[in-house]
Amino acid sequence: MMTFLKVGLVAVVLFVLVKACNNLIDPSKVESGMNGSWVALETLNGTGDVATSAYNVSTGKVRVRWFARNTEKSEGMFKVRAKNPTTGRLINNIADVTVGAGGVRNGERAFQNAQQFYLEIQSNSSWEITMETMQ
Repeated sequence: MMTFLKVGLVAVVLFVLVKACNNLIDPSKVESGMNGSWVALETLNGTGDVATSAYNVSTGKVRVRWFARNTEKSEGMFKVRAKNPTTGRLINNIADVTVGAGGVRNGERAFQNAQQFYLEIQSNSSWEITMETMQ
């Protein structure tokens, strides 16, 4: 009887820990200093590799929402990076995912300190990206 209770207690504790950690892991959901309203900056869509023009954001607070669809019979890939337009330095790795055959992936990433940035998109899938800035 004691062994059954111990196993049950361990299972409950593990469940609570996993649920708590899931709420802490996603930085797009809990980003310090990200209070305000999101305003659309631009929406882009396409297929393949693209480097966008540079964006100037006075607040430096940016959120990128993305959606990738793979219509091929083999795995696809989708990568998005925010980079400094002057130095090319990586500001944020927004997405780096595999899109299964016939599959769809989506997500979002919020980041700060991006007064100037451009997006570098690498993909063999079709995609749509919406950039927002905090006001």
